Amino acid sequence: MTRCRRWCFTMLAGMMMAAMLVCISMRSATIVSGLGAYSLGDYNDDINESVASGPIPSTIKPPTEALQFSPQVSRQVSSEVSPQVSSEVSPQVSPDAWSEPYKYPEWFEHAWPRTATSGVQDVFVGDRPLFPPCSFDPLEFRGYPFEEPRRYIRRSKNPCWYERPHEHNSLKCAPYFYLAGVAKGGTTDLFRRIRLHPDVMQGTQKEYHWWDRDRYRHLSKDPTTGDIQIHGDGSPSYLWDVFYWPVLDGNQGCVEPRMLTGQHIRHFYPAAKIILTFRHPTPRLYSRFLSRIPRTPELRKDTSKDFHRYVVRAIHHYKKCFSTWSIRHCTYNHTVYQESTIRLMEGFYPVFMADWLRIWPKEQMLILRCEDYSKNMKAVLQRVFDFLELDELTETQWANITAVDHANVGDMYEKVGKILPETKAILDEFYEPFVRKFAQIMQDSRFLWLDTTH
Repeated sequence: MTRCRRWCFTMLAGMMMAAMLVCISMRSATIVSGLGAYSLGDYNDDINESVASGPIPSTIKPPTEALQFSPQVSRQVSSEVSPQVSSEVSPQVSPDAWSEPYKYPEWFEHAWPRTATSGVQDVFVGDRPLFPPCSFDPLEFRGYPFEEPRRYIRRSKNPCWYERPHEHNSLKCAPYFYLAGVAKGGTTDLFRRIRLHPDVMQGTQKEYHWWDRDRYRHLSKDPTTGDIQIHGDGSPSYLWDVFYWPVLDGNQGCVEPRMLTGQHIRHFYPAAKIILTFRHPTPRLYSRFLSRIPRTPELRKDTSKDFHRYVVRAIHHYKKCFSTWSIRHCTYNHTVYQESTIRLMEGFYPVFMADWLRIWPKEQMLILRCEDYSKNMKAVLQRVFDFLELDELTETQWANITAVDHANVGDMYEKVGKILPETKAILDEFYEPFVRKFAQIMQDSRFLWLDTTH
């Protein structure tokens, strides 16, 4: 099967999935698309003259000649969205080490700017598309549309509303915060301890997948018992979203997404809080591989040598894709993802953050490192509780939260062994330009991971 046929098959399967999901969603809420009246003219009205005066790609074609390298998302946007880092950087690492000269490998330098977002990457879009439409056919299947905001009650941090006015048993609530990534970045343990705060609703599970796999499950609580506690959704797939972007309305005809889960969340509840925790991509990938072994039949007998083989093959697949397409396109390409066995693309952090920083303002995002959480869990938890505007804890409450055993600590390292040195070297070299680009976009030297070992 050719790549084109595989891609078409994936898109067709995605559309069929979307049809099923929309039918399920319409049972619990009225769905109104937020994109129907959005036109290319509307988009161009909102971007600056220097961008609007030039051609803006709506569909992506393989480039016929080398493109100029755009070194980073503009400083104007980055300065508005990057977190405070002065107190976070290890003393031996310069706070502005992210800006030091770095020679990107040729494959990265040529492939990074070949994207539909090139030229408009500085435009803050909120819940609007990241770039103009890829298709204008009104008869095309619309996909999975926006959930429209409700008339939320004032007494709750969560977006809560009554489906039927004045009937308490019709109360519906959606998440107040999202722990949106990344997988194997400490999200399970962090979410578990967030749930232990008295202000967080008891019984809150981690991965609701409100906006993808199990879209739009309502939670209810009788407000007569007191103030409604907050709850969140800890689904780390929201950040990378390789499975579900093709079925989101507005992505018709696109080979890379112009609408992401982040825009759907923001449209429904613009006051939501977003938490992201990152880990150096090399150990994150190996941890991800180990976690899948017990629940993936074809991996159950695998060893660190098999992981090495998967790494070599995955890097080959992605570099082959990069030779023709943009890094962003290849990152969101489901076919390359499936062919690679391991989740290599989940470590392409700058691709995801370049998009999400155009959707969410800095004051609504808390961006953490897993390594810092491991070193000083209580300090990071305090930042999280402050960010979520939760009440101060007593010493007894803190003791209850910190005394809980760490979650997701398995024995697979003992069974399978540590990552091979040669595998680590290959991954570190491959991920290096992604790490550099990530630190540039964040304007934060912590994300060079110079102060950690892995």
